[in-house]
Amino acid sequence: MGRSRGVTRTLIQVQREAEREARARAAAETRAAREAERAQRAYERALAAEAKEQKRLYQEARAAAVALQNQDLEGRVARLQLLLAGYAVGG
Repeated sequence: MGRSRGVTRTLIQVQREAEREARARAAAETRAAREAERAQRAYERALAAEAKEQKRLYQEARAAAVALQNQDLEGRVARLQLLLAGYAVGG
């Protein structure tokens, strides 16, 4: 009988250890899944920030191009006004 109890006790210990290991694996998997979700959200935030910055830079570049075109147009208008004023005086 003493031997049966020893075997039973050993089997119970083995079973408990297996259960502890299973719980530890499940906890590690849960932590890894949470970390993966956190990393995914951080990646998505970074993508959104990059898209926002690209949009801002595009708008800034367009505004600068329009300002340059406006300056060019103002110069042309001024030259045309001088040209027309010369014809009015000379004509």
